[in-house]
Amino acid sequence: MPIFEIEKDDLLGLDDGQLEELIARLCEAEVAAKSHAISSVRWGGSLTAADGGVDIRVTVKDPTFVGDFIRRRDTVYQAKVPSMAQAAIKKEISGKDTSKDLFQELAISQGAYVIVSLKDDLAPAKLTERRKLMSEEVDKLVTPGSVALDFFDRSTLHQWLRQHVSVQLWVRRALGKTLSEWRPFERWTNVQPDADDTLIVGEGLYLSLPGQNSDLPLAEGIPAVHFHPTTRAPSHVQRKPAFRPNYPYSPRPEALRTGYAQ
Repeated sequence: MPIFEIEKDDLLGLDDGQLEELIARLCEAEVAAKSHAISSVRWGGSLTAADGGVDIRVTVKDPTFVGDFIRRRDTVYQAKVPSMAQAAIKKEISGKDTSKDLFQELAISQGAYVIVSLKDDLAPAKLTERRKLMSEEVDKLVTPGSVALDFFDRSTLHQWLRQHVSVQLWVRRALGKTLSEWRPFERWTNVQPDADDTLIVGEGLYLSLPGQNSDLPLAEGIPAVHFHPTTRAPSHVQRKPAFRPNYPYSPRPEALRTGYAQ
């Protein structure tokens, strides 16, 4: 199993707020990976307040957008920790807490509505059954087939999570399963507010990216990593001439002093 990946059943440790945040972060990661604005993802608010059937909403303006786990460019997610059987699905879609205007809006925009259930981990036939139940309820409210519908169980959520390492690190921290000496993108140092916190980019530091014919100076390489399509593959920071001992990346300063980080 990859170093950052967690077990599927570890996700059961998430509470309602953490589940909602996980889905939102996954949406942001997928939108960003496709070079669209992260501000397309809207979520938040009180967990106890009426939300009209919306926990997370993605509204990408670009009509050419093609997502994966974001089913349409206008997609609504409802996050649920408990199992969502027939009665729960009916209540979620047709109950008084869900605005009927929501499905009218999604029908007009040709959007999608997705229920994410953390406790459910279903066989394919059961997943199909859940989606059929959703369709039966939504078709009572709008023209049949005008809204794309889906049901994500824990396996689907875990599959989505495996695509985004940065979100895996966040989940590990949320669950208290952090890895020794690995941290997500954040401030690793404790610099005083009035001190200079500028990144030191020394002469002779280069970054080697997969598929690149030549190494990049560190100042150019850092932005290139963000947009590079293959950053899951190992990349290297080095002083020239290249010296590449075989040990993994560490945020500690001695990693750069030795001239190599993976």
